[in-house]
Amino acid sequence: MPHIRWLEARDRPVDSYLAAAGVPGDPLEQSERPIPLRSAFAFLRNVAEGEGVPDLGLQVMTSASFADLGNYAQVILGGRSIEQALQRASRAMPHFCTHEWLDLRRQPGGAQVIVTFSIGTDQAALHQAQLLTLTFLFALAAVTRNPGPLAEQIRIVPHPELGFSHLPPEFGAIATPADDRVMIVSVGNGVMATPLPRSMTPVTGPGDHDQAWRNLRDQADFRSCARMLVEGMVEDGTPDVDLLAKAAGISLRTLQRRLAAEGTSFKELVDQTRKRNALAAIAEPGTAIAEIASAVGYASPSALTRAVRRWKGKPPRALREK
Repeated sequence: MPHIRWLEARDRPVDSYLAAAGVPGDPLEQSERPIPLRSAFAFLRNVAEGEGVPDLGLQVMTSASFADLGNYAQVILGGRSIEQALQRASRAMPHFCTHEWLDLRRQPGGAQVIVTFSIGTDQAALHQAQLLTLTFLFALAAVTRNPGPLAEQIRIVPHPELGFSHLPPEFGAIATPADDRVMIVSVGNGVMATPLPRSMTPVTGPGDHDQAWRNLRDQADFRSCARMLVEGMVEDGTPDVDLLAKAAGISLRTLQRRLAAEGTSFKELVDQTRKRNALAAIAEPGTAIAEIASAVGYASPSALTRAVRRWKGKPPRALREK
């Protein structure tokens, strides 16, 4: 998130904003780690409102903006032109987001970039999310050093109070309201054909039988999404069922009922995650059992030892000696 770099450069309370929105970990250091989309939306909205910068999504773009997208950026930049880059972005999106769609639709004279979020959120948060998407589209154009405008028309959700009055003139002049909450950016043929610098290092990307690519959209069922978020909570050392309910946009009781209907519970998801993490760490030599116990959330090495004995019938040291 380029917003984090923007806040850090101004010595603003980044951690407070992240915590208030329920964004786990450090999104810059862990760019491939899944985070709750609702929490990300809340973070974008809260920062724009808290800092008094309603068009912040357009101000945060720097030369590092693409780097903040991690592997997704590298997949995109493997294209030979802006059109190919957007095609790669569309194909790769399911591997990076469960509830965002990016489609490229050809039309006379150019194409439409269509971005849809299939998750409920308030208008202010969606406006900021769409501005951020615009930021990355313009960052892509900036990579080509093409001085011309990227977009001929932008259809976007307006700010709930300011409409488009806060946008720079070059944006406000081509912006129209997106009544259906779907963002559409119209791009001309000349821009679509603009080549990307061949100094970019392409990444093979999803669809090429690389098992390292995990299709998040294939895991968009409730239990899988909950498990991914719990993995992050355990890594941070703060498993919190209330935070999971907030990320899902439902009440605590509804969360518990939905997990029960899928044959699990919050405690079971936490225990399963700790088990996977602990056994994986034990299999790697060189890390003290006490460090592993602390990292996965056990009160003491003896508590971890008892848990491992329950799982495997032998203590951690015996597993390492095997």
